[in-house]
Amino acid sequence: MGIQGKVIVFTGKISQPRHAFQAMVEEHGGIAGGDVTKNTDYLVVGEKPGSKLVRATMLGVPTISESQFLKLLEEPAEQKEEEPDYCGTGPGSLCHHWFRKTIKDNGDIVEDCLCGTVKITHPDGTWTKHEPRHVIEQARRIAHKHAVERERQFRLRQEEDRRKERGEAMVLKQLEALNSSQLAQLEEQLNEGN
Repeated sequence: MGIQGKVIVFTGKISQPRHAFQAMVEEHGGIAGGDVTKNTDYLVVGEKPGSKLVRATMLGVPTISESQFLKLLEEPAEQKEEEPDYCGTGPGSLCHHWFRKTIKDNGDIVEDCLCGTVKITHPDGTWTKHEPRHVIEQARRIAHKHAVERERQFRLRQEEDRRKERGEAMVLKQLEALNSSQLAQLEEQLNEGN
């Protein structure tokens, strides 16, 4: 499983300086986060954790110990060999249109697509692909479009998280401004509502 692509945040006292752990996260393909958000995958909890633990509990973020984090680092990252699914033929289709399959004497399976792409699958399960320039260009355009959309979605999630945090901060500020009698009155109202 590993931590590749996972957002990891630390709270509390841990055995090494925090920057050392954050460097470990980045070395293993993870993302070292500073604050807990709904996009956080794991909160690593050390001794005397702070408000990040409360926030993680509120958001349902999984919490793990330092030893569990170190075990995660030892796990191999999932490696999926995905075939690009871009094709220069067909009405708006992104799938390759394999029209001919040939098995060579050495066990290689050769597939030809209408767009000119040739895919060779070797007996060990690995594959290679030879694609004409127009297919590669189309793949780049589509990949760029998807990357732009992912970036837009990420920015929208960030903005939503900021709005929530500002709202929570405003509520806390209002609560801090209340005197003891107002707090008692508010507590009574909340108890009556339950």
